[in-house]
Amino acid sequence: MRLFDFLSFFDESTMVKIIDNDEVLMECKVGEVTQRFLNCRFLIKSYIKNGALFVHTEVKQQDDMLDELE
Repeated sequence: MRLFDFLSFFDESTMVKIIDNDEVLMECKVGEVTQRFLNCRFLIKSYIKNGALFVHTEVKQQDDMLDELE
C-alpha cells in the first residue's frame, strides 16, 4: 500500500515516524510529511508505540510500481 493512501486514514495531527531499514527518516505530524516521501514509499508494517505511529516503508522505483499493476 502506498504511504500516501495509508496516512490518509489518520488525523493530520497524529505523530508519525517514517522508518526505512531501521533508520528514522522523518519524525513529524502526518500533515507535515513531504510529498517526496508520499510519492515513492510503500508500507511494509506499522504500529503505535508511546502515542506515535511508526511506519516502516520501502522505496519502489517506477518500474516496480508498473509491474504491480500488471
